[in-house]
Amino acid sequence: IQTASFESERLNQNYLDEIQNDIQDQQALTSDLDAQLREWEKKIRQKQTEIGGANAAITFNANVRKQERVLENRLDTALKRFNALLASNGLLRSEIDNLRNERERYENLSRKSENELQDLRAQLVECIERSVTSYEQRRKG
Repeated sequence: IQTASFESERLNQNYLDEIQNDIQDQQALTSDLDAQLREWEKKIRQKQTEIGGANAAITFNANVRKQERVLENRLDTALKRFNALLASNGLLRSEIDNLRNERERYENLSRKSENELQDLRAQLVECIERSVTSYEQRRKG
């Protein structure tokens, strides 16, 4: 009975040693996992700091919306100015067309006047020549 009791105690001691070894292994594993967890948490905090904190996405989206509004306002202003210039150009084109028409009328009138002047000069020369001829005939005759 003593050997059986001794053997039973020895088995219990071995079982107890195995359990203590398992506990130590589990504690070591837990310690390693805790260290890895702390390391990952540190990396996460560093990344959040690098990208601008926890609200980086919200801030980025707000900045994008603000930039969008600014660019839309610039575009609207440029379009208004462009439309105003188009209207002004239309008026200037109309004025240029009117001035061209006036110039054409003036040139036509000037040509007609020039032609009339030449005709009158020719008539004057003819009159003077007739008068000279008439005078010479009276003088001779």
